[in-house]
Amino acid sequence: MNGRRPASPAWQRWGFSIAGRGALMAFGWWALTGGDLRYWLLALGIIGSATAASLFVTPPGHRRWHPVAILRFAWFFGVQSVIGGIDVARRAFDPRMPIAPGIRWYRLHTPSEASQVLIADTVSLLPGSVGVELEDGGLTVHVLDTAMPVEKTLLRLEERVADLLGEPWEEEPA
Repeated sequence: MNGRRPASPAWQRWGFSIAGRGALMAFGWWALTGGDLRYWLLALGIIGSATAASLFVTPPGHRRWHPVAILRFAWFFGVQSVIGGIDVARRAFDPRMPIAPGIRWYRLHTPSEASQVLIADTVSLLPGSVGVELEDGGLTVHVLDTAMPVEKTLLRLEERVADLLGEPWEEEPA
């Protein structure tokens, strides 16, 4: 015995994945509708479609989510959102409107397309920055102020995403 657990059969992985994702989608529907059951037939169609789409995009066994990494990512995202929101509000209410918008290009360290897309999507949710283009191993970002420490924030975001997805980290990006 080599100390590793035997791989579970494919039908078991798919079954657990369908059940778990279906439950997550159902919870999302319930949260969005406030528990209103008037449209249960529509809900079943949407939950089923969303579950099927998630299985198509990320088949079972493709990624392992780590609870501690999820918490670290959520904490980072929450803190950055609050800091960014306060900064944007301060700039908006300042009579001088201290903004200096511009474009920055950032070389990504994570090699997989999944992590790069998550980084591009997440940076667009943080106030003061919007992902513009993802290509050639880098991300073009539009920023509210070019004096902001964008590279530092993107590096920290990338570290959190790599941790979340269990991705390797390249010290010197290609």
